[in-house]
Amino acid sequence: MPLGGAGLNQPKVKSLMVLIVRGLKVLLQATIITMTDEKQKSNSFGEAVRKARTAIGLTQEELADRSGLDRSYIGGVERGERNPTLTVIEKIAKGLGLTLAELFSYSTKGPKA
Repeated sequence: MPLGGAGLNQPKVKSLMVLIVRGLKVLLQATIITMTDEKQKSNSFGEAVRKARTAIGLTQEELADRSGLDRSYIGGVERGERNPTLTVIEKIAKGLGLTLAELFSYSTKGPKA
């Protein structure tokens, strides 16, 4: 029976053993474990930022300038590679000309009525 009981959606785990060797001596041995869970792939906030940004015709660079952030950081947020703090989320909303509520109302289909 899987951990957590039957019927629960368990994440799939992939692992890779890494050895760093010099001559016959192992300098570092590590196991890299990655979780491949569908929930982990969710990026609804990043998708909302991208949808709002494109809806008003801004590039990532323009949004970054308006928000006081780096363009690569905006790209990372949109791809789900960055986890912005509330302060950064407020800067992004302000750069988009939206309130926090308006920004969070965006989904993959656009703003909610």
